Amino acid sequence: MREVRVPATVSQRIREFGLSRPVLVSLLTHFHANLSNDYPASRRNRVRNDDRCYRYRIVIADGDARHLFLLAVDDSTSPDHLIPADIVHSVR
Repeated sequence: MREVRVPATVSQRIREFGLSRPVLVSLLTHFHANLSNDYPASRRNRVRNDDRCYRYRIVIADGDARHLFLLAVDDSTSPDHLIPADIVHSVR
């Protein structure tokens, strides 16, 4: 199983999103379960200007709203260590 290591900078960005507790718990579950499980299929979707990272998308329902999280995940250190390098959040 691959280990997900969330750097302090990404943790800080997540706190700044001001997410409700249920959305935050769901996001963290995606980080530590789905990110690793989806790696074989997701790793081919490389970030255009940074080949060290691949793109990963998480959508979380919250009532009538949908939270969209776009991540750049660094797998260049080792395929057994996935490091979210950047995260962007929007609500639709």
